[in-house]
Amino acid sequence: QHAIELSRHIVRAVLPGHVARLLLAYPQLVAVALDHLPLPPTRELTRLRNQLSGEEAALRFDCEGPPAAETVCVGIRLTRCQYARLRGLRFQLPQRFTAKHWQQPPGATVEEKAMLLGATLCAGLEVAYLQATGSATAVLRWPQLEALLPEVVPWFADAAFARHTAAARPSLSSSSAAVRRAFHQQNNLDEGFRAALQQALRNEAVTAVVDVKAHWRDRSDAEDWLEVSAEDLDRDMAARQAEFEAFD
Repeated sequence: QHAIELSRHIVRAVLPGHVARLLLAYPQLVAVALDHLPLPPTRELTRLRNQLSGEEAALRFDCEGPPAAETVCVGIRLTRCQYARLRGLRFQLPQRFTAKHWQQPPGATVEEKAMLLGATLCAGLEVAYLQATGSATAVLRWPQLEALLPEVVPWFADAAFARHTAAARPSLSSSSAAVRRAFHQQNNLDEGFRAALQQALRNEAVTAVVDVKAHWRDRSDAEDWLEVSAEDLDRDMAARQAEFEAFD
């Protein structure tokens, strides 16, 4: 638990409401967004979008939608490694994601840093959507909340499978969160990322169970851990080595 606390960094970000709920429901999508930064050239993004049609072409991740949505300010969880990398990136965002077009949440004035972070994550997520990154589909099989898991595991309808689960020790329950999560994590991983992402965005359960107001934060986590001197690093490495030797 202590290691988790030391590796986590929660930062304020201003995002369109539908994107905020998606990132809170599926936190691993942050990694997908970061994997697509820095962005490809604007010409390449335009080419990829021109290849889409219908609902696929309509979906956007900027403040102009669709779906049209007000922005919200929420705390987004990253690892410290992810945040350090994000802070070190230097690139230009497309015009739709610049400060001029990124809207403040209603009734609030949020710092520019949170605005830029939200726009950057949205831009990375849009690139993943346009490129239809196949490996990203697996991320949408790891929801944060139990309410987003399937209610029924289809295998339990098979009589032979039901006999095996009943004989297992301990026996497996079809309503068990662990069973439903294990099934969901391996289900239909070949589904295209665009289709899976659209389905997640249309999922009414995400809107119902993710309360963005509950994820409001007055401030981001402190960043003093980013300032590390050579002496600090040597001391930490020596302490870490001592832990390994004591363990052995």
